[in-house]
Amino acid sequence: LTIEEVLTIPQGPVAMMPGFYMWSMNSTPQDPEFNPQTDANSDGEIAIEEELRPVIERTLGMFGNFDDGLTRVNSDLLAEIDLPVLVLHGAMDGWVPLSEGEALVEELGEQATLQTYEDLGHALSPNDTLAEDAFGVMDETPITDVITWIQAQ
Repeated sequence: LTIEEVLTIPQGPVAMMPGFYMWSMNSTPQDPEFNPQTDANSDGEIAIEEELRPVIERTLGMFGNFDDGLTRVNSDLLAEIDLPVLVLHGAMDGWVPLSEGEALVEELGEQATLQTYEDLGHALSPNDTLAEDAFGVMDETPITDVITWIQAQ
C-alpha cells in the first residue's frame, strides 16, 4: 500500500488500523509519514504480509485476545451487581460484536435487558456497513429508550 492508497480507506474500524500501525508519531495530514516499524525497508510502501502482518500480530499478541482461556465478560465483577442493567447495542457495531453484548446480558441474568438496534453502530448512530462504523451522531431512539427504561424502574 502507498500513502495515497491508505488515505482512501473509508472511515470506521478499518480506517482506524492505519492510526495504530501505519503512521509515524511525527505524521501529519499535511505530511503523512509511515511508521518505520511498519515500513521496515523504508521504500515508502507497506507490504501487507511482510511488513504489516508482523506488526499487527506482535501488537495483538500483547493483549491475548486469541487465548481460548480468556473471556471478555468478567464474571467475578458481574456477580456483584445487584441492580437492573440496560445494555444498548447496535447490530451494525463495527467495533464490538453483538455477541459481546449478548454474552454480557446472559452473564448478568434476569436483572439485565438487552436492547438492540438493527441499523445503528457502536455510537448508536446510523450505520449500514460494519467496516465504516465511524461514530456519527447518536440516533434519538436509544435516548428515548433509556429514558423510558429508567422511568419504568
